[in-house]
Amino acid sequence: MAKEAVLASVPKDWEVCTLSEKYTISAAGDLDPSDFSKRKTSLYKYPIYSNALQDGGIYGYCSKPRYAGNAITITGRGDIGHCVYRQEKFSAIVRLLVCEPKEPICSSYIAAYLENTAPFVFESTGVPQLTVPQIQDTPIPIPPLCEQERIAKVLEDTEALTVSMETLIAKKKAIMQGVVEQLLSGRLRLNGYSDPWGKAALGEIGTMYAGGTPPSDVAEYYAGDIPWVSISDMSAGNKYIETTQNFLSQKGIENSPAKIYPAGTLLFAMYASIGKCCIARGQVSSSQAVLGIYDLKNYSIEFLYYVLSSKTRIFQQMGQTGTQSNLSKDIMMGFVVPVPGREEQEAIAAVLSDMDREIEALTRKLAKHRLIQQGMLQQLLTGRIRLL
Repeated sequence: MAKEAVLASVPKDWEVCTLSEKYTISAAGDLDPSDFSKRKTSLYKYPIYSNALQDGGIYGYCSKPRYAGNAITITGRGDIGHCVYRQEKFSAIVRLLVCEPKEPICSSYIAAYLENTAPFVFESTGVPQLTVPQIQDTPIPIPPLCEQERIAKVLEDTEALTVSMETLIAKKKAIMQGVVEQLLSGRLRLNGYSDPWGKAALGEIGTMYAGGTPPSDVAEYYAGDIPWVSISDMSAGNKYIETTQNFLSQKGIENSPAKIYPAGTLLFAMYASIGKCCIARGQVSSSQAVLGIYDLKNYSIEFLYYVLSSKTRIFQQMGQTGTQSNLSKDIMMGFVVPVPGREEQEAIAAVLSDMDREIEALTRKLAKHRLIQQGMLQQLLTGRIRLL
């Protein structure tokens, strides 16, 4: 975006400058091995940043930082154009671009603008990279310093809430994983249950059928209202399958190995996302990559969902090596699962379902928060909302 275009889109009392007018921009050099530690110590306490995004880009630590705080780093290699505000003193290596302010300015605000708005153009020949000449003329809108700081504070608080919600969800998932392992192994029993558990092969407790795919060049086979579950539908879904990308007609069912599964069928991915499980809310069909398990004999479909979902790593290891890893109906028929009493199965499934619903509610809340955050960010960084 040209400087004039940015100027025309921001408030009259905002200044528009190029990045190099407000910052000294340089590319980091090689690592100094004489002043380096992989771990933070009382001597080596200042971070060294690289172009990596993992762990905040920290490569190691030094005792003599090259750059002062209130600066910005921009990744010039790898994941190009990622901008981060660096509050404290630091050093940098390997083509990481560093922007040091020439005058009082809120670099947290500028980093947010660059990260979310600036359209960096990078070299496409050889190894893609950003260079100092490519970013130095990037136009940036500059509100009065007090407004920069207010905007930065709002964005910082909003991001802190996002991180807090992400941390809470990760904690809830970790707790649930522990509960799953304890309850489904029988090491932890719910109050009132003490009868010994049995074991059975999947083929002994239910009917199993792998779906099919009608010829894709016959349009009328796909012009119906029968949901046709594919691996991509399952990968994008959660516990329950509500809808699908494609639908079959009755003719499609009749002219392919596909069949209609009853509502409540457990769908199991045998290819690609091996071990992924979903429960069909209504009647569905599926591709041959999906195994339908239904008509269970004294076995809870909800309990089976958690049993199979907890074994994903085992299923992936069981996958046959060919053009792609996969399982088969025959393999799954012999897979052994625990068999508590039916009442205990349902009690365990109820506990895990409650935990699932809590995590899903938090995840939806986080997604909504992120949408609001993104909208607010765009409004603040363009001056359409003012913090005067």
